[in-house]
Amino acid sequence: MKKHKIRKGLLVIYVLILILGAKNISCYEGKRDKSQTKTENFQNTLTDEQLINKFYRICEDLNLNVPFKGTNEKILIEKNYYAEAGLGVARLKIPDILRIKFNLNNEQVLSIINEYAGAKLGEKPLYKPLITEKEATEKAIEYLKKIGIKEGDYNLKLVKSKFYEKEGEWSFFWERYYKQYKYYQDRVDLSFGETYGIIAYGNHCLSKIPPTIEVKISEQKAKEIAAQYANDLIMSNKVDISSGKTFKNRFYGYKIGGVFSARLSIVTPNYLLSDKSTWGTDKLSLDTRLAWIISFEVNSKRMPVPGEIFLLIDANTGERLGGSFTL
Repeated sequence: MKKHKIRKGLLVIYVLILILGAKNISCYEGKRDKSQTKTENFQNTLTDEQLINKFYRICEDLNLNVPFKGTNEKILIEKNYYAEAGLGVARLKIPDILRIKFNLNNEQVLSIINEYAGAKLGEKPLYKPLITEKEATEKAIEYLKKIGIKEGDYNLKLVKSKFYEKEGEWSFFWERYYKQYKYYQDRVDLSFGETYGIIAYGNHCLSKIPPTIEVKISEQKAKEIAAQYANDLIMSNKVDISSGKTFKNRFYGYKIGGVFSARLSIVTPNYLLSDKSTWGTDKLSLDTRLAWIISFEVNSKRMPVPGEIFLLIDANTGERLGGSFTL
């Protein structure tokens, strides 16, 4: 599988991890409105007043340079509960200025988007760094500590640190590991400007530890299982949700080529093609498995360049755990 590219500017934070739809929305006029909004089926949630206080405390602890203190800005609150994952999430935002997302299970900060700082940086065409990369890295780690991530949490490994002159921001990216194995999706990313502080932060380390990391399935065996899985996918039917009609051989004319790559990683199954499939839905699961990720090249006259199918094979049992495709 092609290694995913880390995008410039962390204002666009991948999601692959959480899909948030607004179920309950309340509006605060400054800090005077004391009404509460409760999330369905989630009993341990914080009240709106407590969330507002956390919002302001984060702003103070991180010295976020945003122009809202002492004004009557409206703070919007969205709360969501994901039954499959047992996870409650709250997102607080002042439109066009600042957004902070909290994990209601443990009150941890999941993300920060400082739109005001991003807009301010965009006013200047080109920037030069005023501090060294070593100094910037130390500052980034200090930000993480203030947010609540201590050294050693999640067994994070820094894989990227770079200054973008056009955006005027330092960008950092950490990958999560368990033992020697990397999580496919879990990561922490942070960007900050030297003048306006944090621009964006995302903690995507929500997944559980896999039940076992014992590898019983060889790479060759995993490739054989994945090859049949890929063939089943190519020959599968497509159901149009709006009409309910089934179209046979959804990928007619597509041919599976060679293996791009095969590697071990900790993944979240989506059980593509099975009765318990969550592929293409907004269902969130935090369960993980150590799996072989097998990536195949796919060719068709319909595509100017080859497509790709990547499939997940349980490294312990050989179970087909799902995958995805770009066709």
